[in-house]
Amino acid sequence: QGYAQVLYSPDTFHVSPMIVDTKNRDQEGMAFKAGPLPRGAKAPPNATYSGLLECPCSTRLKKHWSMTYSLLSDGSCTDDVANASECSEAARILRPGAEHTAHVVSNASFASACSIVSKADGSISTIWNEAHGLGCDARNASFVATAASLVHTTVALDQSQATITMTGPATKWFGVGFGAQSMCIKPYGDTCPGGGPYAIIVIGDGANVEERKLEDHGPGVVLQASIKVVTNKVANGARTV
Repeated sequence: QGYAQVLYSPDTFHVSPMIVDTKNRDQEGMAFKAGPLPRGAKAPPNATYSGLLECPCSTRLKKHWSMTYSLLSDGSCTDDVANASECSEAARILRPGAEHTAHVVSNASFASACSIVSKADGSISTIWNEAHGLGCDARNASFVATAASLVHTTVALDQSQATITMTGPATKWFGVGFGAQSMCIKPYGDTCPGGGPYAIIVIGDGANVEERKLEDHGPGVVLQASIKVVTNKVANGARTV
């Protein structure tokens, strides 16, 4: 305490480079021939350069490489997955920890090469298509999400439409709200100024389906229809619409 050491900033540098002569000086003439090389050097025979330029090439260094993958959301693939085993490995990288099964198909109407399908239980399936099917293009891709509780819901999105599949009790009404985790989209204190979420309600026999803008713990109002019922089936006490 009470003392200080003054450190002056340097204003000059003295460079002492280490120069490595990579030429074999026992070789006569002007042609280049490399000197001794480590076992890890990758220079081809009679190369006009030294394999030391490819450092680090020590056999003590372990080198690991891996591919990177991503799910295609738009555009087209620049590099395809090479085979079924790589397809499975890509799935493990994209969805680490998820239980998955692998399938090999030959279907010209399905996307070529590698596809990944998510299931309601959190597991995934990898599908390797050996046929020359649809190209690896986002326009040929579908995005599928599922949710399961008292009502099982699957939403499949492609470039032109959304297909929503809902399964609930066959003799009672059931519904699903979207874009919210409660009956209020965005609570503000004890109030709910934005109301409840958009919901699809399947009534009774499934022939009637309503779209509603719910209130906070209220039925809300019926909206103008924007969806169409494609199928309505009952099996084992459950209705699938």
